[in-house]
Formats: sequence, C-alpha cells, structure tokens
Amino acid sequence: MRALVIAPLDSIPTTFTYYFAQEVVKYLKSLGWSVNTLFTMNANRIAYALVNTRAYDLIIYTGHGVRKPAPAWVGQLQLVPILGWLQDKSNASKLDRKNVITFCCFGYWLARYVPAHTYFGSTYAMYVAFPNEEHDYMRDFLDTWMTLVRTYVETRDPFYALREYKRRGYEYVKEYIRNKWFGWDVYQRAMLKNIEHYNVLIRD
Repeated sequence: MRALVIAPLDSIPTTFTYYFAQEVVKYLKSLGWSVNTLFTMNANRIAYALVNTRAYDLIIYTGHGVRKPAPAWVGQLQLVPILGWLQDKSNASKLDRKNVITFCCFGYWLARYVPAHTYFGSTYAMYVAFPNEEHDYMRDFLDTWMTLVRTYVETRDPFYALREYKRRGYEYVKEYIRNKWFGWDVYQRAMLKNIEHYNVLIRD
C-alpha cells in the first residue's frame, strides 16, 4: 500500500499539523506502507502537480484550508501568491477515485468538486491544541486525529472510522468537564467543533 502525506509548515497552527503528519508517516511505515511526503516548502502546487497521485491508495492533507472564494487546500502560505492553492477544483482530477483524509479548516467543502472515492473533512474551522502546565491538550487532539487514521487504515470502513473519531473526541470532552484543568472550557469547545463538523463523503 502507498500513501502521500502533505503538510505545510508556515504558522503556529501548522506546527501542530506538521507534527501530526510526521506521526502519520511513522504509523503507516510501521505497517509496511510505502509513504511519500510533500512537507514544508514542498507542499506547493508545482511540486504537487509533478506527483502521480494515481499511484497512491491514500492521500492525507493537513494544514490550512479555505472555503472562500472557492474551497481549497492552501499548501505552503508563502508560495500561494506565486503558485496558487495546492488543491482546488481546477486540478480536481488529481483526486480521481482516491481515498482522501483532510485535517484542515473547511476541508469538506472541496469534496463536492473533486471525484474522490472517499473524502474526509470538516465543514467548519478545525482547531489545534497545545500543552499547558496542567494538561497536555495537544496529546489529546493528536490522539483523536490518529484514531480516525488508524481506524480507517485498519478497517477500510469510513463510517466506522468517523464514528470512532467522534466517540474518542466526546470522551475527551467529558474528561475536560470532569477535571476542569486550566483551559478546559476553551479546549472542550474546540474539540466539539472538530468532531461535530467532521464528515465523510463516499462515491461508488
């Protein structure tokens, strides 16, 4: 099995998403997958255009996403004014019959414009987390994202993977309300936004 993992690194939120992408790569390689990456400055439209996406069983994008003026995966921010969005409807064929997982703001809105077989994404902004002196919220948010990836890879059941992702997120929400660590109210709302607006589209 082969995967392509795409992760820009250009802002505070993408320090989280970039770390997550590295964890995904380690996980997939532990299963014997062949994994290629477009990381940091290589997460741009030109480098992506040179990739034969037909060769991959799974494509994962984590970074910035936009809904307006049209849905898109942003890619490396510094290069967008020169090269344009990494993935939008103008290069929709790159995702033809592909299995796609996105962790970015508004990632799901692109699903209607691309012919992917399976497409995970959020209809809303997605939030990241960081540790503080009382609790490691970053670990929790990473765990929910990895729960979706692991469950989908190991079962190939997108609806079950989505349910497991949401179940894990709700477990953390209950834990935050119960323990009330510093920042719990902010992070429980962020976790709820992440899980409640996340969805999957499947085409036959």
